[in-house]
Amino acid sequence: MKDGCGHPFVWAFLTLATFPVVLVATDMLGAGGLWSFAYAVVSTLLVLALEAAVRGRLWPFEPQFAECLGHPETPVRILVFMGGVLLILETGLILGVATDLRSDPALIGLVMRKECGARQYRGSDEMCRALDGEDRISTASPAKPRDAISYAIRMQAAKAWLPDEPLAACTQRIAQQTTDGTAIRGVSLVHCSSWSIGVNGALSAKTTKTGFVAFSLTGDGNGLYRIGAWSDNINDPSWDATLGDKAEDGRNVVRTTGILPDLVTALQAESLGRAQQILQQ
Repeated sequence: MKDGCGHPFVWAFLTLATFPVVLVATDMLGAGGLWSFAYAVVSTLLVLALEAAVRGRLWPFEPQFAECLGHPETPVRILVFMGGVLLILETGLILGVATDLRSDPALIGLVMRKECGARQYRGSDEMCRALDGEDRISTASPAKPRDAISYAIRMQAAKAWLPDEPLAACTQRIAQQTTDGTAIRGVSLVHCSSWSIGVNGALSAKTTKTGFVAFSLTGDGNGLYRIGAWSDNINDPSWDATLGDKAEDGRNVVRTTGILPDLVTALQAESLGRAQQILQQ
């Protein structure tokens, strides 16, 4: 079974190890699920082709491998081995997801992408509204406190980030919120876009900005809120002044949550809708 071009056991190991190594490596490099699988398959086939070119034959057709693969108990042994490996991997994955807070944004993004889309609810309306971070305002009912808080944050963001834009629309999702006496403090992910009107009447985004902000709000007694303090830089003293003893908690929220591309897409779509509403008023 062994010749000058390498033992078939070596080629068998290279062939079997290539697929998982390439799959994991390309996925870590950001190739994506389907592309990672395709690269792994192509790499495995290239190893087989290389063996055929070097040795003139393939290891699965060697007598010892052919006898092993043809053994009546081989399928059962493979199933038992693969079942044990999958059980270990699944257990590790479940424990990782349950204990690692960094997995929460990915899970939330998966739910929003599959169930909610870009503000186009297809089924779980209550869940989508909860994930969105704010209820849509009904014209038949007064604004709820959460809507008033969102409005204050959005207006302040437009004023701070796009002060000279005539058609600017902001959206936000509250990531952390606490009440300290009469003040409401928290951290919110805010997205703002300035829009221009094309010759055909369509809106196109000119300038966009997305980031986490710390806010402090106080009520005016009429169901509305005003910004008492504001910061969009976790390393600036204004961040500590805005959140007080919750400043470090707010920084941890920013570091662990991150900005999900799917959420930015949803916020951008909502900003477009708000800009269209402004034009209709």
